Amino acid sequence: MSAEPNGMTYAELRDTLFALASRCNIIGFDFVEVNPQLDAGTGVTAYLGAHTVIEFMGRICDQPYWVERRERRVKKG
Repeated sequence: MSAEPNGMTYAELRDTLFALASRCNIIGFDFVEVNPQLDAGTGVTAYLGAHTVIEFMGRICDQPYWVERRERRVKKG
């Protein structure tokens, strides 16, 4: 996400990541280029960056593979 003309909005990025997580097995991802020092004092870039990562990780953890794995661990424990 960046302040580029005609760039993605937060909602577009979120919806894209959610669609990926619902259709693909995500095994890793990179989150790059957030510089809070250039955030004009609002902190919104760092906040949205952290929020994006947390939401995407939550969607990844809802994938069938991870749900099944958690359920197996609970049964063993």
